[in-house]
Amino acid sequence: MLGAPVNNQCGECTACCDAIGSSALGKPYYTRCKHVANGCSIYETRPHGCQIYRCAWHLGLLGDRTDRRPDQCGVLFQIEPEGRTCSLEIYELSAGAADSEKAKYLKQIILNNRHFQKLPLAKCYVRVYPFGSDIPVTFAIAPEYAHAAPPAEDGTIRIDSHSPSEGRFEGRTRELAFARVPTAEPG
Repeated sequence: MLGAPVNNQCGECTACCDAIGSSALGKPYYTRCKHVANGCSIYETRPHGCQIYRCAWHLGLLGDRTDRRPDQCGVLFQIEPEGRTCSLEIYELSAGAADSEKAKYLKQIILNNRHFQKLPLAKCYVRVYPFGSDIPVTFAIAPEYAHAAPPAEDGTIRIDSHSPSEGRFEGRTRELAFARVPTAEPG
């Protein structure tokens, strides 16, 4: 499908480690991965899902300018296949970032990218997730993230009446959560 260009390396960006959920780690969305410490502390042995994950910047859909990298532009763009369609998912890394002129401009760059347009899709939807969205998950939450577990059924995507292919998550939001380190029992 789309491959990452050699020159687009993550560098200091760990946006996906904060914004994206991981079933292998039992980590909900908008929760910092417990392995983030000056990059990934388990990089060589990280789960397969982390190894193959590529945001739109890493795929080269935004070029190789580092000011378009998620940690620099304030939003993480992800392409999510869904049967014969796909969604361009936009995760805010700070409140209101998806509404900035820069984020809107970058969204259009992706939607107009010739590689993106060649994907075998019937239709593409855009979904915006405000910073801290409590996005429901279908996997078990690890104990160290249990305090950040999202509600099972809360949150829907509200479709924009002016642009039926765009929607925004409407549900509970919170601050970025962090893993809790288990405390030793006195004894």
